[in-house]
Amino acid sequence: MVKWNPVSSKTPLAGYQIYRAYPGDEQGAPVNTSPVRETFYRDRSPQEGRTYMYWVVAQTVEGKVSVPSTKVKVDVPKAGGVVPFF
Repeated sequence: MVKWNPVSSKTPLAGYQIYRAYPGDEQGAPVNTSPVRETFYRDRSPQEGRTYMYWVVAQTVEGKVSVPSTKVKVDVPKAGGVVPFF
């Protein structure tokens, strides 16, 4: 599960986009299809035994996006492990 602190914005937020990439991939791709309003997201598609980088971007109702959060490295354990909180 990916967790983050909420952002404060003068413009109403549509929600957050969560990005995932392999280490060294600077662009990554969103793992959610539409902005989420919560400050957590359970990624149900990582592969066991892989390492990923995750980061979050806030999106306003107007479609503007924030500066990306700090990227966090997550090692997904093998054999049915769970992605750790960060």
